[in-house]
Amino acid sequence: MNILMVSSYPPRKCGVGEFAFDLAHALMRKSRTNVGIAALVTEATPQLPEVVMLIRKDHRPDYSAVANAINGSRWDVVVVQHEFGLYGGIGGEWVLDLIANLRKPVITVIHTLDTAPVEPRAAIVGRIAAMSNFTVTATRHGQALLPSFGGAPERTAYIPLGAPDNASVNRDALRAAYGVSDHVVAMTFGLLNPNKGIEFALDALPTVAASHPQVLYWIVGEPHPDNAESAGYYSRLQARAHELGLGRHVHFMPVFHSQQDLLHRLTAADIYLSPHGDVNFAFASATLTYAARTGKPILSTPTIYAQELLGDGTGILVPFGDVAAIASQWSDLIGDANARRQIEARSRNKGASFDWSLVADEYWRLAATAAKESVRRGLPSIDDVRGRTRRRRRKLRKGKRGRWRRRVVRRGKRRSRRTRRLLRIGRGRRRLRLRRGKFRRGVRARRYTRRARAR
Repeated sequence: MNILMVSSYPPRKCGVGEFAFDLAHALMRKSRTNVGIAALVTEATPQLPEVVMLIRKDHRPDYSAVANAINGSRWDVVVVQHEFGLYGGIGGEWVLDLIANLRKPVITVIHTLDTAPVEPRAAIVGRIAAMSNFTVTATRHGQALLPSFGGAPERTAYIPLGAPDNASVNRDALRAAYGVSDHVVAMTFGLLNPNKGIEFALDALPTVAASHPQVLYWIVGEPHPDNAESAGYYSRLQARAHELGLGRHVHFMPVFHSQQDLLHRLTAADIYLSPHGDVNFAFASATLTYAARTGKPILSTPTIYAQELLGDGTGILVPFGDVAAIASQWSDLIGDANARRQIEARSRNKGASFDWSLVADEYWRLAATAAKESVRRGLPSIDDVRGRTRRRRRKLRKGKRGRWRRRVVRRGKRRSRRTRRLLRIGRGRRRLRLRRGKFRRGVRARRYTRRARAR
């Protein structure tokens, strides 16, 4: 099966692009599966070998042009990664130009969904759902929410995010290499923006450090390049840490590390912090997924995804913006190693379902189902078009042709264009002979010859 994925893609720094990279490579490991990428770009940069098409985000004609190129290509299914800020236009509406011009089956992965319809985003999601053979969300809440935007429940699927495994990594060796063997390390990572809520963790840290001086907080990641407020937010975090005198306890690492380095740091950490701000949309957090896959005790605010992931005791939930609750729960985790180990076991058990091979299997099965439908949803299938064409042709010939022609059509005989042309030429020549009398003279001559031979 040939699968084309439309998404941002490394080297562009984007969470959706990282997800697309991991999913593409997990699908490539399956037999008889080819994966290509139509990458959304904001600048001219060298691309990875699997990138076969480029869409300039702010150049609208590219969207329909790439759709037409896909229609004439070998790809069986198109998987569109959707995030509102990923595409051009108001609310990312230019993605509709792409999907509307596609004829191949489409699977759209909805990464973010408003909990209450907000225009024009609600209308965009509704049209995407109407034109997609299947829509996918990574949260159960999002799956239940999509029908309110016009999505058909039977065409909405839940597939969790994936995360790599760290079972082969020696944790003690990593902690020694990072020089944190005697520390209790909490970590937050990702592309930073004001919704991350890291300022609440910084405000809670002096209280934690007073009772646990061995505490260390790693903030791994750089400002989000597509968020205009991120650079200022990062500077404010650094200023706040300096103001609180947390130089010994906070380490800023303003580099979006390679996945392997990121996985090593996450393995070396003891606690994962996600003090996310309150938001009115459903989204799946790759950072929480990574933390669960590596078996970290997670301390998080109650976002929709965090409630789904941690609500059964897999982690600890604290109210949004509650510095005192964050400090209290953080201190309890540091002081109670047995509780940490119990939560680690529950987290690792739940994280096993996020293995990329399992996630890729579910996407592959969904793509195979979509491929059987032959065309994008909302367009007539090839069988329907052929059936209507045959019925129309039969009716036309039945009304305008003679009995002999009707009998051929009933038998199902179909002539090629070249054969039909030669028949027209032959009939024309026969009429010309009749008009000139050559045909009749030939018949008479043959009759006279036969009579003479008989005599």
